[in-house]
Amino acid sequence: MEKTKVSLTSFKEFSPDETPSWVINVIISDTDKKYSKFREPIFEILQPLAEKIIFELKNPVHVRDVSFIEEDDDTISYHLWDKINELAGLRGKGATLRAVVKDLYGNEYTSNEINIDDFFI
Repeated sequence: MEKTKVSLTSFKEFSPDETPSWVINVIISDTDKKYSKFREPIFEILQPLAEKIIFELKNPVHVRDVSFIEEDDDTISYHLWDKINELAGLRGKGATLRAVVKDLYGNEYTSNEINIDDFFI
């Protein structure tokens, strides 16, 4: 069984005025529970017939700073609230988003891909 797994999930959140917004959630599961060995996640935007675009979070929001989301003992999570609007220009182009996490030993872990069009349904 693989000890480390990176997952990318998303959910729609509603503000008090009922305005919907999407939250992208990166979850790093590590059964060894050695989270200090992981670097901050980077993100790749993949498009058919185009180079991948890579971006990093300037100020990642760790789940421990978000009171309404609980973290399991064997996971660490980050959130990308502010990136959805930047992805709007890729709507209808078959683009996907995935997270990549490296550990301090040079191993790289890649998440599943999420279709960017799904954020604009």
